[in-house]
Amino acid sequence: VVVVSMALVATMALAGYFLLPAHAVTGGAQYYGKYATNLNAFWNPGWGSRFLPGLAVMKGAELEGHAYLGLGILVLLPVALLSLIAPGSARPNVKPYVPLIAVGFLLWMLAVSHLVAWGDRVVLEVPIRGRLLDTIATLRASGRLAWVALYGLWFAAVAIVATRFTPRVATALIVGAVALQLADVSPRYVAMRDYFADRFIADQDAGAPEFKELRAKGAEHPIEATGKKLRGLMAWIDTERD
Repeated sequence: VVVVSMALVATMALAGYFLLPAHAVTGGAQYYGKYATNLNAFWNPGWGSRFLPGLAVMKGAELEGHAYLGLGILVLLPVALLSLIAPGSARPNVKPYVPLIAVGFLLWMLAVSHLVAWGDRVVLEVPIRGRLLDTIATLRASGRLAWVALYGLWFAAVAIVATRFTPRVATALIVGAVALQLADVSPRYVAMRDYFADRFIADQDAGAPEFKELRAKGAEHPIEATGKKLRGLMAWIDTERD
């Protein structure tokens, strides 16, 4: 973790990341907190679950911050937890995983943002202002940072069950959880595949008016002008192609 962190910071420094003013790469309070993870994210399917209903979120945050564990993992996690605290069970050695747990928790906190939301209302606002907010707000789509904790919980549930039960029982539990997981989230993948495929094909058959409109809007976005200026600061990029 330390080596990877140092390599990441060194790469960012060589790319000139720390030479840029914060306001050039941040939306400030306008974006940070808007696309954050809700406190109910781990058990909120949003849409596309076969068994569970979607729960309320902040208006405007429907497209980001999803970290739904899936019903299979939601069932497997309590089983794993009970196996750890059952009378007579061996005490788990969590020391090797402390750095991973700490990083996952820190990223989850950043994902939640300073506007801590439960459902469709903010229950806590951490008083962050000025330069500190501008710096943190470079992670304006912060909700995605919760995925580290999400995957950590997935792997932890499977690993604990695999090591705490007999091979036969562990196999049955994990296979059952995977089957339940696939059955639960399958409507999501089918809907997304059909929606994007049908939408793209229909648009192309009509001469791609939506595609051309979206490309034109993207070219007019202020970030394109900012990006051109930033690329001008990077000597190794051919700016004549802009």
